[in-house]
Amino acid sequence: MRGPQARRALTIGAALALLLTVPVPVSAGEPMASVEAGRALFLGHAPREGPEPLAFLRGSRNGVPASRFACANCHGRDGLGQGEGSLRAPAIRWPDLARASPQRSDAYDAASFARAVAEGIDPGGRALDRLMPGYALSGAQTAALIAYLKTIDEEQRIGVGPSTIRLGILSAGTGDGFPAALAQAFAQKLPSPVFGRRVELVSLDSEDGPAGERLRRAGIFAAVGLPHGSRELWPELRRLGIPNLFPRALLNGDEPEAETVGLLPTLDAIGRAALDQAITCAKGPLTIAVGGDPASARLAAAARARAATRPGLPAPILRPVAELIRDVPRPGQNDGCILLFAEPEAVLALLSASAPWRYVGLLDQFALARERGIPSRHELVLADPRIVEGQPIDSPAFARMIAELIERSLRQAGRQVTKSGMMAKLNQTRRAPGSNAQPDRPGEPDMVRFRKIGKMSGIKAP
Repeated sequence: MRGPQARRALTIGAALALLLTVPVPVSAGEPMASVEAGRALFLGHAPREGPEPLAFLRGSRNGVPASRFACANCHGRDGLGQGEGSLRAPAIRWPDLARASPQRSDAYDAASFARAVAEGIDPGGRALDRLMPGYALSGAQTAALIAYLKTIDEEQRIGVGPSTIRLGILSAGTGDGFPAALAQAFAQKLPSPVFGRRVELVSLDSEDGPAGERLRRAGIFAAVGLPHGSRELWPELRRLGIPNLFPRALLNGDEPEAETVGLLPTLDAIGRAALDQAITCAKGPLTIAVGGDPASARLAAAARARAATRPGLPAPILRPVAELIRDVPRPGQNDGCILLFAEPEAVLALLSASAPWRYVGLLDQFALARERGIPSRHELVLADPRIVEGQPIDSPAFARMIAELIERSLRQAGRQVTKSGMMAKLNQTRRAPGSNAQPDRPGEPDMVRFRKIGKMSGIKAP
């Protein structure tokens, strides 16, 4: 959809708009660099400068990377504290620490906080719980952590206004009608405000400045439905603590649920499901042909791990695609099939050189070969991860699925919604038994759907 018609669809509803953004402060009163360094420490991200600090379990002299015991792991990404069973970590936002509490008669200041972090002693001289590690932080790192704790409540509510919740979306260059479909879906799913707020879709299309700066200016609560070509934004979303909701691109499968939530099958799930498909045509040890890109390596690793769980299945033979191109399979060499995970150019080269053969792989990686008509002489069983619950990911039905999940999570998170609170509810909603909006878990192989392409026979595919 192009021109005025598309613009009208994207602005449906008085409070639902796709807008150019204006600067929004992230952390008033604290230096930006200090807040960002403190955020990295709190969330367990790698520091942008210098080595990662060490953490020490009580009674141990052996330090481990502090990211293994990030503050957010126990105290929550919102700093409000959380627990499991009878154990509960307290709230550690600076306003909570800077005043006395029923559990602690003395308030923290910068000096007592530094002592508590390093030695596990509270302002009154009492030992903290032994489960609390000690951290070898520099003075600058301690100051940065305090700066972040002073702004964490504000950061958790960036994008939440009196009458709107701002969600970022990309529209330029996507080549589909998804942005307009998502605007329409929110208008249908949220005909009335949630706790007085409507969803406002905010454009992230501007190329003015670095990605991180553009995201800060946008002032969004979360990003939603980002396409494959937006991957340059993903590390910045993570660094800035902005949730990445339902990207229309494949996740690895190990992304923290508090940061990213997806609906598409993950690379790990696709690799495992492809191994299951290849077993149906294996007449001997399976061959996995792998390219040099990270996604292909991830797929191959998942397939090999799956094979290790299959009793009696010989370990697959891993071969670089470049090597296989020089020694292409010929008719009569065996009656099996090859798992092929590689860049589209390498897939095209192998299929062009190979005699008619059976291959199992990922649909996206066979795009060039399909354009050139190469599959007509091969038999392909290809995972198509861009069909979820029977709906293409650029379809209005998929947009409605996303809108329903977000609407439910916002209602459940309550009037004082925070980013971490919404993400917790969103993950619960996505798994809720009987939920109409809940597809199978993206990490499960049975989520993956396959297409059979080509004329050869004798391979089983759903």
